[in-house]
Amino acid sequence: MKIKFFFQDELKRLLEHIKEKNFRDYVMFLFAYRHGLRASEVGKITMDKLDLENQRVYIESLKNSSNCFMYINEDELELLKKYIETFKPEKYLFFGKTKDKPISRKTLDRKIKKYGKDLGLPKDKLHFHTLRHSFAIHLLQSGIDVRIVQSLMRHKDIKNTMIYTEITDTMRDEAYKKALKTGQVL
Repeated sequence: MKIKFFFQDELKRLLEHIKEKNFRDYVMFLFAYRHGLRASEVGKITMDKLDLENQRVYIESLKNSSNCFMYINEDELELLKKYIETFKPEKYLFFGKTKDKPISRKTLDRKIKKYGKDLGLPKDKLHFHTLRHSFAIHLLQSGIDVRIVQSLMRHKDIKNTMIYTEITDTMRDEAYKKALKTGQVL
């Protein structure tokens, strides 16, 4: 199975596009990416799991993954405060049509398909789960140790994280081949 992920330039374009179109969706998509969330995990975040004072959120993972607290970066914290002030979520941070229901996986998937189609992104990447894959790949590309990526992805088994190293090895090899062809590497 080949993992689909957004290249960093694709993700930047996608997030900028969403930011221009819909502030609520932008906060939700950025939050999901930065915390490697599955679509169903986005809807499970309740207000009592958010600790803005200590810049943490408690993530209840699915699919036999580990639950954990995750750090909220300064820029994200400011966005969340503005989001909360504007939308006044009650039970669920990211609610659906009514504040007492979580946003659904189907809604998130529909949204990413729409935004991605607007930008002409590859159709096979237009699934909400692609954000989670992108998070793992981008962490590894930035040089983060695979054990830390395992923890950030909340994988209990390292084998689930290792699938991403195969992709980055392939990308590394392709970049190396390209460098050799330029003549800059002898």
